[in-house]
Amino acid sequence: MPLKPRNWLLYSPVAILPFLAAMSLGTGTAQQELLARATKALESAAAPWAHVTVSGRDAAVTGLAPTAADRDRVLAALADVQGLRRIDAAGLTAQH
Repeated sequence: MPLKPRNWLLYSPVAILPFLAAMSLGTGTAQQELLARATKALESAAAPWAHVTVSGRDAAVTGLAPTAADRDRVLAALADVQGLRRIDAAGLTAQH
């Protein structure tokens, strides 16, 4: 027996809910993966003074770099992280 048009209105939200749940779970996992990669990049750059946060595909890095070269090294390391779209370095400064 085919569904009547008014029944589609009843079943549509039920069909959409699993899709929305999967999308929200997938976003959190992707964001956690990017944070893990960015954190590893900072560790590889030997920058314990730098801290990174990730929101979606955008990263924000903060900290007080010992030198301008250290600051540039951190930015280069984060630029190599696959999946990051943008890096906000407004909170990253150098002492000298």
